[in-house]
Amino acid sequence: LSTTFDVRNYGFPDKSDYESFFNTFIEYKKWFNDKYKILELESRKTYCGRYRNLLADFSGKLNIEVKNILEFFIYMFKSENYKFLIEILPCFNFLHKIETNSDFLSRTVYVLNYLQLIICKIEIFRYNFFVVKENKEIFIEYLYQDIEFNNTILEIGILFRRILFYCDVDKNTKEVLDIYNFLYFIKAYYCGVFNQSADLKLLAYADPFQNNILEKICEVNGNIKSLRLTYKTKGTSLYGMIEQKLKENEAQILPLEKDILLLCRQ
Repeated sequence: LSTTFDVRNYGFPDKSDYESFFNTFIEYKKWFNDKYKILELESRKTYCGRYRNLLADFSGKLNIEVKNILEFFIYMFKSENYKFLIEILPCFNFLHKIETNSDFLSRTVYVLNYLQLIICKIEIFRYNFFVVKENKEIFIEYLYQDIEFNNTILEIGILFRRILFYCDVDKNTKEVLDIYNFLYFIKAYYCGVFNQSADLKLLAYADPFQNNILEKICEVNGNIKSLRLTYKTKGTSLYGMIEQKLKENEAQILPLEKDILLLCRQ
């Protein structure tokens, strides 16, 4: 889980050439799929065996019924060690959507695979940060300068974005999450470009709702139903340069993601 993507293989675009950065981001996602063997994680040939293993692990070791496994993970992400994800990643506003998959065995297994991967990524970072580097406290401003942290956030964002293939979220929300993952990619692999861009830093650091970056649509119970970019955000140079790439990505989607969409219809 610790290998890294080498951006040197794709050149170094001009700092304002967001379109080229987005092309490299697409290559990163392909590399990411290979690294985590996504096809195997979402294979309909293996999910029954995986389900039996999950059943044994959770019912035997933790005394948790399978129907409550998803709720258990949601509870974990709201705990002290993980709640920072909700504060800094817009995608975690949709934790409640995970529960909607509990009636579909295959989808439940796929989602659980990703949730466990996310937990692994966090724990690897926590070990390196607290044990290897001997840090005593976490300050979010300091973490934003940590290369490993930025890579961890990027990978978690992409993993959670894949979870949302199996959740009821709309096109606008998916666009928002894709843009944020693109921001995390630049921050992780082109930190100099990121630090010189007022647009990138505003989108990544500022409260998106208080600063009129995102608009949220809520359900009657208060849960967030959808996220969308405001007119202000769509007027930025960043969005203007990658808007066409977003449309192209939506039109062709990565081949693997097409396979996932087909699975969702089964």
